[in-house]
Amino acid sequence: MSFGRPLINRALGSVAASVVLTCGLAVGLPVQTVSAQSAAAQGSPESLLKDFVHYIKIDSREAAALVARQLAGASMTDEQVVSLIENGRAVRFADFEDALVRASKKGGDVADAAAELDSRFRAAKIALVRNPNEIAKNIAKLTENALARNNASTRLVAAGEYAMPQLLDALLQRNDSALRLEVSKVMVQLGRHAVIPLCTSLLDLDPASQELVVNVLADIGYKTALPWVVELQSSTSSTQVADACTRAMLRMPGGGSGISAADAYLTLANDYYNRKTELINFPQDSTQLLWNYDPAIGLLMSEIVTPLFDEAMAMRCAEDSLRLNAGTDAEAVAIWVASNLRRDTETDVGYENPEYPDTRRDATYYAVAAGSDTCQRVLRRAIDDRDTPLVRRAIAALDETASAGALWRGSTQRAPLLDALSYSDRRVRYEAALVLAGAQPNEPFAGADRVVPTLASAVRDVSDRYAILITQDREVYDEIRPTLEAIGFAVLPHASNFDALATPISQVPGVDFVTLVGSTDWTRNLVERVRISPSTSAAPMLAMVDSADITTLSQQVGRDDSLEIRSRAIGEAAMRNSIESLLSRTGNSMLSESDIAMYRDRAVRALRDLAVARNRVLRVEDASASLVRTLEDNRVGMTMSIADVLSWIPEARAQTAIFDRAMQAEGNVRVDLLGKVAESARRFGNRLEQRQVNRLIDVAKSGNESEATAAAGVLGSLNLPNADIADLIMSGR
Repeated sequence: MSFGRPLINRALGSVAASVVLTCGLAVGLPVQTVSAQSAAAQGSPESLLKDFVHYIKIDSREAAALVARQLAGASMTDEQVVSLIENGRAVRFADFEDALVRASKKGGDVADAAAELDSRFRAAKIALVRNPNEIAKNIAKLTENALARNNASTRLVAAGEYAMPQLLDALLQRNDSALRLEVSKVMVQLGRHAVIPLCTSLLDLDPASQELVVNVLADIGYKTALPWVVELQSSTSSTQVADACTRAMLRMPGGGSGISAADAYLTLANDYYNRKTELINFPQDSTQLLWNYDPAIGLLMSEIVTPLFDEAMAMRCAEDSLRLNAGTDAEAVAIWVASNLRRDTETDVGYENPEYPDTRRDATYYAVAAGSDTCQRVLRRAIDDRDTPLVRRAIAALDETASAGALWRGSTQRAPLLDALSYSDRRVRYEAALVLAGAQPNEPFAGADRVVPTLASAVRDVSDRYAILITQDREVYDEIRPTLEAIGFAVLPHASNFDALATPISQVPGVDFVTLVGSTDWTRNLVERVRISPSTSAAPMLAMVDSADITTLSQQVGRDDSLEIRSRAIGEAAMRNSIESLLSRTGNSMLSESDIAMYRDRAVRALRDLAVARNRVLRVEDASASLVRTLEDNRVGMTMSIADVLSWIPEARAQTAIFDRAMQAEGNVRVDLLGKVAESARRFGNRLEQRQVNRLIDVAKSGNESEATAAAGVLGSLNLPNADIADLIMSGR
């Protein structure tokens, strides 16, 4: 038998192919050789489903992957997809689920294809139960026999929030008390999915309807409803409604007496801002639901992309808190501003946010208008959350709003801008130092000694990016390191634990990326260790573990937007895409040449301004050694700017460094640098060494016209002894 030609004619169909393939296996034919060819024929959905389960059982992975993708891409309605898989006519549903589990454990292409098929099935099932017509049918069945009621309830609960507009209408209708009772039971089963839609309508209902809704909220018992129930209790004129609210509050965590509605809204705003998982109803979906209520229409839903849902709800709750306390709560303003800045940062270009239309002013406008106290509260919150993009937005707003003293004294419990000087992201440290330097402080403050060295680092080190790669296996380190280097990172030496990197980390200006590769327990412990270290607390991190352990590790480490967990089996291209996506998402993308130039230029100008002002708090002298090294580094390309700063520093090494750099240069650059030596000498006197004076005299004697003139100008500024000048005069005879 030849393996170079098709073993099975397409006309046999996929079911016959399975039989031939099975016979082939019995005589030892290579599985993968026959499977792809035999699966090439597009069969009916029923035959494809049978083939997928069959190929998984006989470990024919290539064939299984092919038919899984054919089935996932088949032209079927959602109802047809669900019926095919659940009706049991092609294969038992239990066998289908078993095949999916087996495929996921095999990894590679077959696991990916099976995941596509599973995703198609689940999406179809969800779409079917969320269909408004299906929801209406199921609500109508709630008053039929026990089996129909049970099936209808199950489907409505599966629909989740999407069923709430019609369920609320059914609850509030006055003609069918039996239906109203069954609907209230379904709402209680819905739990958190029912809470926000009910609360959104609560304050706009008539008293009788309010009592009905409050009673349902009481039976659900979720604290999420507390702000609306407390507000209704304090504002209603109905004794029955007030009593219902009191009973409901007692059944909700934190609902005891003495709580104000404004404080309850603020607490919920904080919970949304902190992205509490229990507040997200569809964590796996790309969108979440926002609710509004129109008394003439009923509940109105709109979809918002999942990453922006928390911010939208946090802003709504903060606004409600401000509405009730006449806008006087500083923390409510801070949550609103922080959420708005984060919303703006995380919004994709071109996305139309249903909660924040383009006609509204941008987030920076509100941040600046809110003032320095709010900006410092936002910055403090962002630093504590390791939210690097928000930290940078808050610093930028603070630069426009804060008085000088407030920057280092702070107007909250602490001065968060000083905390930013120790933040693990270097751009944050640079930007904090620039703001502090621009304020020209005239009083000492904790952390002042870090400002000038940080600015000097922004000049010298801003283009360098460093990564640590911790692996249990040195060979894995050697395989991954080139990928990190290709992205632009300098990778620190191999280590199998974090503490072993203490010395290398201390020798670089910052750690910009962390990669961990190992077992689940080892990785979990390392994630915790990396996050408690000041040098890496906010660094983007990629953790790679076995595919089967990804979900477990994700649950163990909790939500961390700067951490991505991927399979160890991903290829180089996928790994690089993951790293670059993570860098972009966390605001840590590799700096462009224009970004590098911007930081260097701003830092040099800040250092010069401090030097010219002879600032005694932020002493530029503290950076003289670093600036001298930078002056000698031709890569930086800011020779004249750095020389200008050094010319304002009253130290011998500053003046001698400018001169030595001038002697290395030629033409106009040498002339200009000699001019900086002259300026230094006029300010601080002669600090040159004798060898340099001798060299200067040689240039004045033998250099071309412009260089000789510049050298002579330096000699005049040095106020040399008459003998040196006389020698220069006599040499011209």
